[in-house]
Amino acid sequence: MERKIEAPDKDWLTRDQAAAWLGMSSRTFQDLVDKGLIRGARKFTHKTKMWPWRALVIFSWEMELGLIDEKILPTDDYE
Repeated sequence: MERKIEAPDKDWLTRDQAAAWLGMSSRTFQDLVDKGLIRGARKFTHKTKMWPWRALVIFSWEMELGLIDEKILPTDDYE
């Protein structure tokens, strides 16, 4: 049996690219990173962090399976 994983087109994604692939704002993505829910970032330059596609797929599956409590997730409703 062969199974396929829907993954981003690139091996490493910037914060904005990762957020777009997950369907959320960059600010929400950064909040999740700050809470330790999205892991795997590596620094490629002095300031630029990038995430491997596998870390994003893991997070998306954890969300889909209900392993992350939605109550602790940030929202895009900032005032």
